[in-house]
Amino acid sequence: MEYRFSNVTKCPELVESGLCEGIPLLLSKEATLADLGAVKAQEDWRRHVGPIESYRGGMGPEISYIPAIIPECLPDRLEVIGYANEFGFMHDDLVDNGDKHTTKKENNELLDAFKGRDENAAAYQSGKTHIQSHIMLRMLAIDRPSALASIKAGAQFVQSTINPQDPAAFGSLDEYLDFRVVDFGQMFWQALITFGMGLCIPENEQSLCIDLCRPAWVAAALSNDLYSWDRELRRAQDLGQSQVMNGLWVLVHKNCLSIEKAKAVCRATIKDSVVRFLQVIQETKIRTDVSNDLKVYVEALQYFVSGNLAWSLTCPKYDSQRDFNQQQREWLKVGVPESLPSHEMEKFGISNGYSKKSARVKGIVGDAISAVISVSSGHASVGNDAASNDHTFGSGSIMSNCSAATNGDATSNSTVFNGHPVVSGGVMSNGQDISTSQVLSNGYVFLNETTTLNGLGALEERSVAGDETIHDDILFCNLTKISKEIIEAPAKYIQSMPSKGVRSKVIDGLNLWLKVSPEALHVVKKVTDLLHTASLMLDDFQDGSNLRRGKPSTHTIFGAGPTVNSAFFQFVLAVKEIEKLNNAKCREVLLGQSLDLDWTSNLRCPSIEEYLRMVDFTQKGFAEDLDEGKYSLPLIHALQSLSRHETVMLRNLLSQRRVAGCSPLIEHKTLILELMKQAGSLEFTERALRKLMGEIESDMRKIEEQAGENLQLRVMAMLLAI
Repeated sequence: MEYRFSNVTKCPELVESGLCEGIPLLLSKEATLADLGAVKAQEDWRRHVGPIESYRGGMGPEISYIPAIIPECLPDRLEVIGYANEFGFMHDDLVDNGDKHTTKKENNELLDAFKGRDENAAAYQSGKTHIQSHIMLRMLAIDRPSALASIKAGAQFVQSTINPQDPAAFGSLDEYLDFRVVDFGQMFWQALITFGMGLCIPENEQSLCIDLCRPAWVAAALSNDLYSWDRELRRAQDLGQSQVMNGLWVLVHKNCLSIEKAKAVCRATIKDSVVRFLQVIQETKIRTDVSNDLKVYVEALQYFVSGNLAWSLTCPKYDSQRDFNQQQREWLKVGVPESLPSHEMEKFGISNGYSKKSARVKGIVGDAISAVISVSSGHASVGNDAASNDHTFGSGSIMSNCSAATNGDATSNSTVFNGHPVVSGGVMSNGQDISTSQVLSNGYVFLNETTTLNGLGALEERSVAGDETIHDDILFCNLTKISKEIIEAPAKYIQSMPSKGVRSKVIDGLNLWLKVSPEALHVVKKVTDLLHTASLMLDDFQDGSNLRRGKPSTHTIFGAGPTVNSAFFQFVLAVKEIEKLNNAKCREVLLGQSLDLDWTSNLRCPSIEEYLRMVDFTQKGFAEDLDEGKYSLPLIHALQSLSRHETVMLRNLLSQRRVAGCSPLIEHKTLILELMKQAGSLEFTERALRKLMGEIESDMRKIEEQAGENLQLRVMAMLLAI
């Protein structure tokens, strides 16, 4: 591997340990940037979360954590990774110093922010959520595909740590290591390393990558256990705990070893793992069936092992006798500089505090995160150039303009950011917590066999003395309420489908300005969800769509009548809530759908002005609009721009859906797309979207001047930008 951004560094303690023979120690040439990020993270934690007591963090006088474990990190990504790592260290300290209840609470709050869940309003407004927002939005602006992968991996990692494990449950060191490799953050670190180095490991190589790299993660995790043992033992004793989640504890209590013998076993396991991983590196280099990025990652991971070990041996976090260097102490005392020295700024293409080639992003920690993970699951299509030079998101700090290439690899025209921290957000899985417990596997809901409707079942067992007795029984029997299970079944089915949860996030973002009461906010969200559910069911039925998000449409399962009935029941429920708000705007959704239906049913192509008016009121497989016979903006443009002969052909292709009574053939849809491309319709639509995005940014700036910064809506804007 060519060392572009790092130098080989001497560490006598590493050599003396003898644990990492054959792997050199590399250190990033721009380690200062990671230290800047670490100090900024501490400042923001104090500002937004609370005081930090007896905290040492990831910096070291000669070897700081991130510059050592990712020495070939692209310089423009060092600061944000240093910031993210420091946040993780501070969160770990908070969790480690509490009981199991505290651990679960703090990790749940962290996961809520990752996944964009909004059940806990207090957690949503928490300082840690602000900081997560800072990290992820900033990563998104640098390299969107890699950032989304990191956010998703982060959510999965936190999910795996929600319920603390009992170290006594492990029967052997091997059992513990199966847990520890995951608990150490194998997948999260993999995502962060590939982000830092601008790599993209193909999806079909992920499992292979995990298998190949296991020896490295075993060595790294056990190194952490070995050198953090004294600190973790003291903490457990201070908290009155008898167990320590550490490999040494498992060896002592399961193998009946002394602590010295347990350390010897730990060292031997580390050495053996290093030898095995060096062999893996050599074997992987000569393989012809794997991607080059996988080869680079596997080779780079050896420096994670040596860097992690060298830092563990020399860091103030584990050795209270060590102190930070003079520059670190000064930053921790008086704060980080607004910018690097001029010669450092010029090296990265920065002039007068601003990058020559970067977008500008407001430079304080903000409020938003939730939309990011939703997009990371792949349900939304987003462009790669998140930090396009054409876009300006406010003023303040400098952000890197390293865009992601179409294949997911990072381009190399990166610049560095300086000044105050830039906001981040974000993500992953789809961000939705859905319960389908009342819906059977086929989507239906059935009453229990013993259910008695309307309370009249007892009449069957009563003797009938005459009409008068029957009438009295009917008039005066104690009627129970009709069950809502059947009418709600179609709605629950569609609610169980994956969702990006964008509506809820936008509402939260707007409320940062409007500051309505929690009660009113709950009503708004509930009404929005009810109306959205109803509109989806009616939209599919009215359009004749057989699929919704890749699954059978509601009316194809429950039938037209029950689906319409369930949809209108959602309207009834919504009206009950809307009465509390007295807002009549909701009807515009149905007005937009009526326009759409009129054009589709009568094969009338609207003007662009009519179409844009319609999409103000409504929302929206491959070329799905063509399946539904919908007129989209590119299609309208093509019909108005093609030659007469081509227009006739396109209209005939569109009419075949009605003639055949089914969706167009894939070949027909492909031809329609070719005609759109020929007319330049997709480029026209992209230009229109960019113009709209510019207007959104302009409007947001104007509102922010009056109402204050709204970071959540900025996250939404960045995610939706092309």
